Amino acid sequence: IKCNMSPISDNMSIQTILLVCEEVCGVDNIARKCRERDVVLARQMAFKLLRDYLMMSFKSIAQVFGNAVKDHSTVIHGLTRINDLLDTGDILACEKFNNVLNDKRLLPYIRVYDQAITVLIPNHIPKEEFFAYVQEKYPDSEMV
Repeated sequence: IKCNMSPISDNMSIQTILLVCEEVCGVDNIARKCRERDVVLARQMAFKLLRDYLMMSFKSIAQVFGNAVKDHSTVIHGLTRINDLLDTGDILACEKFNNVLNDKRLLPYIRVYDQAITVLIPNHIPKEEFFAYVQEKYPDSEMV
């Protein structure tokens, strides 16, 4: 898969995401070792944003959090957990995540994500099958 946009992963965007997640969840420092619900939720939301919008690897995300996160497997678990909360409509998680996404400081990163991408279809997959898969996985996408 090729993408015509370059991932933004500079330190400023990472710090902005962490700051917004901290403010929305009302916590001091999400990169500290703590298991309180608000801190864990803020950390998991940051995992999701760093992964989805900055396209960071699990290992890189774990490194951002230092001692608060053991390794990449903690990031994978956190992403699974936040996705489950959002998919099941958990009121607290959905409300806070929507507040994070609507924060004006994150708009530049979200806008980049919404740009068009170019995808090269693997030779061993029929074109129609690939388009059906993409349409199923990303129903709001527009293929040109």
